[in-house]
Amino acid sequence: MAWRLVVAAIALAGVSSGCASMGRRTGEQPYVASPPASSSRNPNEMAESSWAVDASSDSSNWVSRALRESNSLPPASELEPVSIANANANANSTQPIDLVSFQEPIASRGGELLLLKGDSLELQAVLASILDSYPAIAQVVQQRQLAMGQRIGAAGMFDTKLSAGAYEEPIGFYENFRHELGVYQPLYGGGQAFAGYRVGRGVFEPWYQERVTDESGEFKAGFALPLLQDNSIDRRRADLWQARIEVLLAEPAIQQEVIAACRDGAVAYWDWVAAGNNARIAAHLLELAENRRAGIQRLVDEGEQAAITLVDNQRSIASRRAKLFDAERKLAQTAIKLSLYFRDAQGRPVIPSADELPPDFPGTDVDWDEESIAISLAVAQRPEIQALELERRQLNIELAQAVNLFQPNLDVSLAASQDVGSISSSKGDKDELEVELGLLYSLPLQRRKALGKQQELQAKLAQNAIKQQFLRDKIATEVQVALVALETAMLVIQQAEESARLAEQMEEAERRKFMEGDLQSNLLTVNLREQASADAQVELVNARRHFFEARADYRAALGLGDPR
Repeated sequence: MAWRLVVAAIALAGVSSGCASMGRRTGEQPYVASPPASSSRNPNEMAESSWAVDASSDSSNWVSRALRESNSLPPASELEPVSIANANANANSTQPIDLVSFQEPIASRGGELLLLKGDSLELQAVLASILDSYPAIAQVVQQRQLAMGQRIGAAGMFDTKLSAGAYEEPIGFYENFRHELGVYQPLYGGGQAFAGYRVGRGVFEPWYQERVTDESGEFKAGFALPLLQDNSIDRRRADLWQARIEVLLAEPAIQQEVIAACRDGAVAYWDWVAAGNNARIAAHLLELAENRRAGIQRLVDEGEQAAITLVDNQRSIASRRAKLFDAERKLAQTAIKLSLYFRDAQGRPVIPSADELPPDFPGTDVDWDEESIAISLAVAQRPEIQALELERRQLNIELAQAVNLFQPNLDVSLAASQDVGSISSSKGDKDELEVELGLLYSLPLQRRKALGKQQELQAKLAQNAIKQQFLRDKIATEVQVALVALETAMLVIQQAEESARLAEQMEEAERRKFMEGDLQSNLLTVNLREQASADAQVELVNARRHFFEARADYRAALGLGDPR
């Protein structure tokens, strides 16, 4: 009797140990599919699937590839978060950058970008505000928490389950009671292990004699394992692996929102700076007409100009004041639009004042990569490509599960039970250690569910490959368009600067002639020269604005979240 108890205890301990180890496995950090970190593949080849989608492939190959691919990345917790500043540092590198991640508080990085020169508002401060407080980014960051919740839910399929039951028959010919308590542990490798205790006392039906136990009850432990279908992959593991990839899919979504928000914020900032410069030009034009009033009065008094010239100058003052009001209106409107991106620490919009305008646009001496290098960088860094690649891995896992359904069910089970205590019958048939070995086989003959699912997933994988190729073409087009815009903007700036310089020379010469009483000059000519000079200055302002907006588009096309 003693040796039987020892054997039962060893079997139970072994199963419990296996359950515990399997439970630890389910709590490990997630791994998802990825090419090796040392891969030097050309970015243009990233669309190629690591699997050849072929229905005739050996099913065990499909499953083993799914397992390899779904465990080749380091845990998600070890993915290094990359800030906007780090992304800029890698702008000239041909290596793909990591996804932007906000594992640390955004405000801690925002402080590094808050670069103010004097009292003027710089673009970096706006970008820092976007990273810290922009609602659209804060909203999409919650996608990570949502995905992590889904991953936890998927891991719940491997939770240890406790079951208990009590069954009483106190009235009738067969009076008995049964109590039982059991623990079930789904195994990460498929199947489940179980261990439990039950006790059955009283008078049982002859056909239910297995419910009777010895005086102290019965201990039982065992496991069931799939040998073919659900051995290497099953629905539970497929859902868990896909949920782990879903967590990583949140990162490209965050990065994409960061890129879009920073690009839009940069455009709003340069619109505001341009509006401020145009307002200064309008104010300068008005100041010229007002300062000229005393000189014209002197010329009228000396008889060198007709009195109507004073009226004409007053008309010019009124017209220019109206244009100044319009320029100030545009400045106020662009400041309000900029407040959508420029926010305080509490996330409230802040409308910048005219006093915070920078004195002028920064210099435009900037180099950009050659077209081929820029396109390669963009393909490697754009989050849309990374999202499609992660979706492809999810589809591959689902396809492996579909191929798994082609295999027949062949499950093996082993259970050991041992009654303890005083024997319940004179025969002593409960006193022996009982071991039961089972083998169960089943196979759907048509297997249409597996066939249909595999065909569906092969089509989705083909769609994903087409999407990736088209997206590469689209990214290349966006980079080319941005480069053309940058190059053209530089040429336009050069011509606008020359035009403004010459117009200013003509303006000064005409004003000097008029104030000296030159009969070949009049106030109308002076006004025309001043307006032409102002128009040239406005054209220069717009040319610079177009350049910086084109640079924001270029950096966004490269997949960088800091379009300065």
